[in-house]
Amino acid sequence: MAPTRHPSADGPAGPGGERPGAGHAGQPDTSAPQDSPAPQDSPARQGSPAPQDSPAQQDSPAQQDSPARQDSPAQQDSPAQQGSSAPQGSSAPQASSAPRHDWTDEHVARWQPVLPGLDPVVEGAVTRMKKLSVYFRRVREQSLVDFDLERHEFDTLHKLAGRGGSAAPSELAQDLGLAPASVIGRLDALERRGFVSRAQSATDRRRVVVRLTDSGRETWLGAVDVLGHEERRLLGVLAPEERATLNDLLRRIMLAAEEDPTVPHWHA
Repeated sequence: MAPTRHPSADGPAGPGGERPGAGHAGQPDTSAPQDSPAPQDSPARQGSPAPQDSPAQQDSPAQQDSPARQDSPAQQDSPAQQGSSAPQGSSAPQASSAPRHDWTDEHVARWQPVLPGLDPVVEGAVTRMKKLSVYFRRVREQSLVDFDLERHEFDTLHKLAGRGGSAAPSELAQDLGLAPASVIGRLDALERRGFVSRAQSATDRRRVVVRLTDSGRETWLGAVDVLGHEERRLLGVLAPEERATLNDLLRRIMLAAEEDPTVPHWHA
């Protein structure tokens, strides 16, 4: 807005060429700066409603404690400005990482186009059981190497320990699924290494009793512990309740297999 010019200095002359409010001759003309309505009492310069108490300048509802100027939701510590859960360390769930893939996943993906009717869940479960069986067998084979045992020596010690450390040769032959003559040869080799001992039964002198010696038990336990440690390590990735659930599910599958009469003595 352009500045207001003083009416006494630049305003138009009145009738007769005199300016409004001019004094008598010889007296100083002080009416213009002193008594003119523009500098003293004009609404534009005095306390008029416009500069002092007008609704636009007073504490109007728009300027007083209105929602726009007070701590409104937009200016207060809103969730976007306060310590909201997004920028700070909140407990908001993060996106879960993608599941890892194992060898069996690739195996199933390779065979699905070849066999359209292949059930990926069944194939995946059965393949994993077979691969885990191979894995544990190789762990056991390495443990036998570490303890200088042949596979048939470990099996014989294992069956003998399973009978409480004492059994007849015929009982071991039954447990191993071998002919009695084959068991005698194994016992001869184990006795030479000090792992077993043979003696006549105190109740029946015709009967021979095979016993596990302290050295044989220690060697057998050492080989067993290697495999047991690895079994606990692998199943340790599951919580206790998950291990119990897995055991129950495998039992149901095992019962269905044991009821199959076409495959006798497969789990001996």
